[in-house]
Amino acid sequence: KVKCEIVMYPAALMDFFKIEGDTTLLIKGDPGVGKTIFSLQILSKLKDELTGVYFSTRSVIRAIVKQLPWIKDVLSKNQLVDAVKPAVMSKDHGDIIEWTTLPQFLRSLYYRLKELQKEGKKVIVVVDSVDAITNALELSIEKVINPINQVLYNMGAKGIYITERSGITLLDYLCDGVVLLKKELHHDRIVRKIYLEKLRGVEIKKPFYTFTVHSGRFKAFARFYKIPVKISKQHPFISDNKDTHFAENKMFSTGSTQLDKILYGYAYGSTILVKFEEIIPTDAYSIFIGPLTENFLSQDRLVIYMPSKNTPSLDVALGFAELIGDKVKNNLKIISLAEKISQENITSTNVPHISKWFIGNLIEQVKMYVSQKERFLLVIDVDHLMAFYENSAEILKAITILAKLVKESQNLMIVKTFSSLEIINKKIAALSDYYFEVFSIGNQLFMYGVKPYTPIYNISLEVVNEHPTTVYKVMS
Repeated sequence: KVKCEIVMYPAALMDFFKIEGDTTLLIKGDPGVGKTIFSLQILSKLKDELTGVYFSTRSVIRAIVKQLPWIKDVLSKNQLVDAVKPAVMSKDHGDIIEWTTLPQFLRSLYYRLKELQKEGKKVIVVVDSVDAITNALELSIEKVINPINQVLYNMGAKGIYITERSGITLLDYLCDGVVLLKKELHHDRIVRKIYLEKLRGVEIKKPFYTFTVHSGRFKAFARFYKIPVKISKQHPFISDNKDTHFAENKMFSTGSTQLDKILYGYAYGSTILVKFEEIIPTDAYSIFIGPLTENFLSQDRLVIYMPSKNTPSLDVALGFAELIGDKVKNNLKIISLAEKISQENITSTNVPHISKWFIGNLIEQVKMYVSQKERFLLVIDVDHLMAFYENSAEILKAITILAKLVKESQNLMIVKTFSSLEIINKKIAALSDYYFEVFSIGNQLFMYGVKPYTPIYNISLEVVNEHPTTVYKVMS
């Protein structure tokens, strides 16, 4: 089984703050990328070891608390300091300091640190942002940061500086650690990344993470890794039979409660195209396709399943049997052209003939199930077929016929393909009712909908009640 752990913070960054002394971290990035949220959640994460204080020099605390109400449960009023110049706000949500010179600011910082140290813990200070101070005082970065660093050193405090200067500046050299938050576009959708550029005294094993700030919370996504999952009981299926809201709306459940909330299910008679990047591990295919297949089988429905060309049919059968038990025996029909050719020792000259027979036989089987008015899910692997067909037109013709049969009988077909099969993918996409792309960034798995349009979601597997469960977290 494959599992993707979801972590709140990069581990190396937490190790950095464990270093003794007055270490300083620079958080840089363009406006709106999530720097403030990130810095406040660092204070939240470290609250048991360090007393945090947040100096806002560009946004009034009242506005920040309104946007991020959870910080009231993490930081008290005397830990939220309005240092906007000039001060024109109330003390409802935090303390206020007024300053017109750098010495005034430094004096306020010193006394605030001294007051907080009475709690018996070391202090960590966020200055958000350095740019607001330098601009207000018309001073250079060096003339602002060096005195602040000296105050932190004298008080044995740690510091976090925020800047909207994304490039390399003098700040990068004056701070012990540097992280860069960026928003990048992937197919016109936002991907957020945090780059660990420098963490003095800490080995950076993973230089970047993808993250989300959905609901005003920073979450970094960790890499995929395999772990054994012992399944001792079957997972309850999502009923979409008669008298459910799915049936009333002529929809099938996706097999995932989270994906159902995103898509509301799959409409009867639909063809679903799922395009995977080639670099995605084979085990990860089941993360998106598996829940739907499992949900069909659990409700005693027929599933006609074409595995990846290198995946043995027995592995597929055993995998689903582990999840849902004996229902696999009567409901799962595995079709593999690769195994047919291998088992019968078919020569290369006869491969085209047996391939044509295989497709024709599949179509006839589906027609039979349609005539018997069976509810079924058909899973087709285009890469599996392409390995034995020289002409992609024959595959496209077969998928078109199958899509028509599925549409007329109000059943469901899912077509798995790879991004490299560009020409046939475009044609299949044209006849599909749903179209999703699944890709990876740094060993992390993501998907987004083309039809219907969706933002990017991180996909992971978590073990819930001793059962692997697909989890979707929006990248926003």
